[in-house]
Amino acid sequence: MNSDEDSVTLSGITYPLPDTSHSERSSSVIIITNATKKIPANERQIFLEDVRSKTDYDISAPWQKELYEFLTWDEVRTLRKQGIEIGCHTASHPILSALNPDELDRELRESKKKIEQELGEECDTIVYHAGLDTQLIQGDNFGYKRELR
Repeated sequence: MNSDEDSVTLSGITYPLPDTSHSERSSSVIIITNATKKIPANERQIFLEDVRSKTDYDISAPWQKELYEFLTWDEVRTLRKQGIEIGCHTASHPILSALNPDELDRELRESKKKIEQELGEECDTIVYHAGLDTQLIQGDNFGYKRELR
């Protein structure tokens, strides 16, 4: 590696962006993912844009796109009609414990509101992802009646 295009820097630490083996790329992805979990969402977005600008990884390729696409709202509505409960996760999947109170409020309320708008019914369950300290929301359940981990 001999140029700025071969690496990215986050909080003073330089991370390589190998273009050789799948194993090296996978290892870098894990290391970079763990590093980004520790920074505020706005900094993470800027950092990830830098990573994207320096790589040729195209998630629009059919074989890769499938790995990153989520269900469409029509698919979600179909699942709901079949009796599957639909719960909230977050609006943009940040590390909740890294958010300030206003950002946390927005993440939890926006995801609930969007699901309710799309399904036309109340969404009363939130499913926490890894790393959430449930004490963050004690005293305010953000309109959720059930919490799952």
